Amino acid sequence: MRKECNCERIGGMRWIEREMISRGYRVFPVTFKWMRNLTERGISLKKNLEKRGIEVIEVHPGTSRKILGPLWELLPKINLRIQKKDLSRDEEDAVYSAITAFMYFLGEFETLGREDEGLIVLPLPIRK
Repeated sequence: MRKECNCERIGGMRWIEREMISRGYRVFPVTFKWMRNLTERGISLKKNLEKRGIEVIEVHPGTSRKILGPLWELLPKINLRIQKKDLSRDEEDAVYSAITAFMYFLGEFETLGREDEGLIVLPLPIRK
């Protein structure tokens, strides 16, 4: 992780994490002890996918949730149905991540961050 991010040398947080916190979003810095393994696994997965020519984006499902609103109010707005009613938090995160990726594909997004530390894709609010 040290090669991919200068964050440890500049206070343990990426610029994007400080920016998201200043906007009222709850994020955990990638340098937190219990986040390191997850972060390193994500970096490895990203490299492997990019070697295969697959574009990879970073999303933050908790922030997407805050921007897009409750899942069961969001789904009808985008004509999406999920048969399973009792989703776990991880399953909800996966749905928000997929919706954010689709909005990226449609051009309905903004990015925050810096190229040297990474960019996070955030969905634009849905106006319906």
